[in-house]
Amino acid sequence: MVEHSLGKGEVTSSILVIGSRRLRIVEVRLQKKRGANLVFEKAEIKVEKEKEFSELRAVVARAFASSTDKFLHQVQRKGLRIRRFEEILAARVFEAIDATLLKSKVAAKSLYDALPLPDQGQMREFYLSELEQISVPLRHKFHKLYQYY
Repeated sequence: MVEHSLGKGEVTSSILVIGSRRLRIVEVRLQKKRGANLVFEKAEIKVEKEKEFSELRAVVARAFASSTDKFLHQVQRKGLRIRRFEEILAARVFEAIDATLLKSKVAAKSLYDALPLPDQGQMREFYLSELEQISVPLRHKFHKLYQYY
C-alpha cells in the first residue's frame, strides 16, 4: 500500500511493511523548507532480537573494516555475487576471514536465521550500505563480483 498526499511543501508516503508478527505502516515524510531542498526523515524500525543482530552486525563490520580485500577474494573464490548476502552467509565466507567468529563457533548464517524477517531486512540493508563504502579501485579489481548477468 502506498499513499501520497501533496500539501504545502510536504510529501507523505505510507508503505506497508510486513513483519513477522503484524503488519505495520511506516510513514516517510519529506518536507520542503523555504529556500531549502527536501529533507528525508528515515523511519526507525525497532530491532526485535538485539543480541543476535548486534553480533551479526559486528561480524559484517569487521569483514569490511579490516580485511575487505580478503573478503572480496573469498567471495570471488566461491563464485558468488557480492550483493547476494544470503548466499555469502550460506557459503561461510565470514567464517573464513573472521578469527573471532571461528573462536565463538557460532555461524553467521545461524545468527541471521535466528532473526525475524524485519531484522533480516535491516541486516541486508546494513550489508549493502557497507558494500557501497568499498573504494573504487578495489571494486575495479574485483569487477566480476559486481556484474549482473
